[in-house]
Amino acid sequence: MTQNAPDSEALLLDQTYFALDVEGFAMFQELVDNPPTATTSLRRTLRRMDAVLKPTKQAALSTKQMLDDVRVVHQAAVALGLPGVQGLLQGV
Repeated sequence: MTQNAPDSEALLLDQTYFALDVEGFAMFQELVDNPPTATTSLRRTLRRMDAVLKPTKQAALSTKQMLDDVRVVHQAAVALGLPGVQGLLQGV
């Protein structure tokens, strides 16, 4: 692990922050507290998403392995392709 790892992790955390107004936060909290039930329609949608994402699955798994190898804990910023993140990973 490099000495820059803590700085890189802080940058990733900063880039995954999002702000909500009171109404938006209430809606978010309601979804967290009461997630949707797994209906037939939801399962069908998830299967379609899986089929659409299948061509990128191996690349995603390789990226995850690389992030695990360098001990990046908060990997969502990389998965979402947020600006500035790829530059942090060059040379890893």
